[in-house]
Amino acid sequence: AMPAGLSVSQLIDESNDHDKSLAQRAASDNGFIDVSADEDGDQTLEGAPEDGGAKAAYMIARKAFTPVRGQDRRIYVVPILDETYIGKRAYELGSTTLRQHISGLYFDTYGEVLSSKEYGGIEDLLASDALRNPEVLKVETRSFRDAEGSVWIDLGQDDCGTVKITPDGWDVQEMPVSTSRAFVPSESVRAISLPVAAEGVPEAMGVLTSHLKPFVNVEDRDWPLVAGWMVNHLIAGNNSPILMLLGTNGSGKSTACNAINYAVEGGRSVPDSLEFSGKKDDVMVTLSKHKVAVFDNISKISEDLSDNLAQVVYGKTYQKRKLRTDDDLVDLYIKSSVIMNGISTGQLREDLKDRMVVLNLAGTVSQQTNIFDLKASQVEHHPQVYGALLTLVSAVMRVLRDENIPAPKSRARMDDYARVLGALDHLLGTESVTRYLETLDESAEDAQDDPLLLHSVALIRRQANYDEETQVWSGWLGTKELMDAYNSDNETWNARLSGVHMEALTARAVPERLTRVQAEWARLGVEIRMGEKKRTTINKRQQTAYPVYIQPKAAELVREARSRDFEKNGFQADSTSESL
Repeated sequence: AMPAGLSVSQLIDESNDHDKSLAQRAASDNGFIDVSADEDGDQTLEGAPEDGGAKAAYMIARKAFTPVRGQDRRIYVVPILDETYIGKRAYELGSTTLRQHISGLYFDTYGEVLSSKEYGGIEDLLASDALRNPEVLKVETRSFRDAEGSVWIDLGQDDCGTVKITPDGWDVQEMPVSTSRAFVPSESVRAISLPVAAEGVPEAMGVLTSHLKPFVNVEDRDWPLVAGWMVNHLIAGNNSPILMLLGTNGSGKSTACNAINYAVEGGRSVPDSLEFSGKKDDVMVTLSKHKVAVFDNISKISEDLSDNLAQVVYGKTYQKRKLRTDDDLVDLYIKSSVIMNGISTGQLREDLKDRMVVLNLAGTVSQQTNIFDLKASQVEHHPQVYGALLTLVSAVMRVLRDENIPAPKSRARMDDYARVLGALDHLLGTESVTRYLETLDESAEDAQDDPLLLHSVALIRRQANYDEETQVWSGWLGTKELMDAYNSDNETWNARLSGVHMEALTARAVPERLTRVQAEWARLGVEIRMGEKKRTTINKRQQTAYPVYIQPKAAELVREARSRDFEKNGFQADSTSESL
């Protein structure tokens, strides 16, 4: 209890309750409270406005926060007084945290509860202030790269600590306060314990090999690709390919995926994989709530969802209708790193696989301790693992600054990832870029059972021109012929490709489908040049045709096409096909 007769300023100076101190300061400056002592010498706060608390609470809020518009057109408030103890992040107007804090300050001041109706009025006034404020706040979640190229990562802790990474090293700092840029709380940001530094790249790789690799059952030659994926994810602004881990039952797919997720994003405990419903809306909303999303046992993805996932790796704004409304839409900006696992990528679309790094797990995992012990071990060593990753990020940033690390020409869609691998190769003496390109070729081999490819090759072989010097076959692929062959009811084909659903091919869909598969077919040695199409007559039918070239590496594919039973479609053995 304070002695009677103190002024408000004296009471603030001597109070140990900083939240109440702030509330009293804000209210006193605006004439809303009168501090006096009761007969026992205890403090009582009187003078709450008779017409309601909205005005008083608004003035308290304006003393503590600056309202500002965000670049995403939402309204935020930025704390301007350390005594708020709400942290140095920006808070979206309407957020539960902000509402609770302002309501708490009001109760500390007046001993009364601020009603929801009154609080709604406060939000309108703060929004009005933000609209009059010429500043626009760039809001960030988890990480960003500043104008000098430094990477800042929000550790997600209550003390608002951040990691600042430069090419010269990293350290933990207090969260920067800026009128133009701020972190915002997000359910996608998990708390990360204070990281422990690793002294140099060799020690960092040693820590990862000791404390993380036992949970990631990949071959030694693929381990640098996993390390590179984690480093690339932590460099703000970089685009990360989808990490796809393939393996049979018992190979530790889920354990590996969740261990990698936990290594880069932390949390109070190791998270489990997310549910993959296959529905576009569900998956996209799930992605918007996670910096890293892990999905188990992926075998087939619809064309529509596949297109969206292929865009998410670069960042995508996804519009979704609000619940319980007829016309309101909400914009979800999604820039998530995605980890998947399964048995094969054969049924995935080619343009999605181009944005993947596909790794095969190394057989069945031997008997392990129970899952609780596995997760406890990962939590225990996470500060060392995360610190090792930060050391690698700094080293990679230094190499990318000082050395010319080009991305592979044309073959790899994910340039950021390829350049990070190049920097790691420079540091470690590995050949991870070469290995990455090999995985793209290996993934493309799944297309050898693609009905579209095999029908196309079978059509070309009927009338191909063969160049003995280059050993290249060339011919024109007719749109109508391809449609007829692909859509025909061929029992032999369906029996061989049991379980594969062949959607009908339309004239409008032919160029789109062929464009999508160009890159993957080229890796197999079947080159199709979409830009050189022409109208021509094939088998007495006018149609659009595309030139196709079958390179020597595709000889096996040609022989596979020859062995198919296409008699129902008029594919008779002839001298041309026999010569192939």
